[in-house]
Amino acid sequence: MSTESKATEGKRRLTIERVAPALVVLAQGSYAREAADLAGVSVATVLNWMDWAWKHRDEVDAYLRESHPDLREDRLKHLWERIERRRARRQRRRDFAEWRSSG
Repeated sequence: MSTESKATEGKRRLTIERVAPALVVLAQGSYAREAADLAGVSVATVLNWMDWAWKHRDEVDAYLRESHPDLREDRLKHLWERIERRRARRQRRRDFAEWRSSG
């Protein structure tokens, strides 16, 4: 593994570790506000973390399973469904805005 990819992996690892507690709170059904308060960040940051987690879902899912074995399978499924719904809503808004501007 090259030095550059090790550095990138190290940054991603730190990011997963930073994001994971908020994702666990979200997986348990809490609102983004509660996750933000726990992490000491804004709600917008938590929403950005959800987007980031989706892009890196294989690594994030593996990390959550390993680091939080108490997190049940149905809760993890809930987290990913929640993130997917958020992404779908954002895409619909983009599509509508694009359609509206083209008309």
